[in-house]
Amino acid sequence: MVRLALIGCGAIGSTIAKMVEDMPEIEAIYLYDRSKHLQTDLAKSLKKGKILEDIVEIIERPDLVIEAASQEAAKQYIPVALEKGKNVLILSVGAMVDQTFRERIELIARRMHRKIYLAS
Repeated sequence: MVRLALIGCGAIGSTIAKMVEDMPEIEAIYLYDRSKHLQTDLAKSLKKGKILEDIVEIIERPDLVIEAASQEAAKQYIPVALEKGKNVLILSVGAMVDQTFRERIELIARRMHRKIYLAS
């Protein structure tokens, strides 16, 4: 069973959550958004959605962390998720233009033997 963490409950995050929740291998989708309204609305629309208030808890529980919020969110949360030993999917790929960020997460991923997936 796979547990996902979704950072960002707007249009893109909601679409992803709704697409994957009926997959039998998905156990839970942990949701985080600065907008508690978006987070709550998405959780109510999902059978497997779980609201967690603390971003650290969200990063610790899942098997895969999906960033669907912003470049700033990617820069803030992706290094933490990698350090916690999680694979990550970055949707705000514009963050990768920042060479310092890119090099930082590449080093962490190598050291932790984790994968970084980028959406195209």
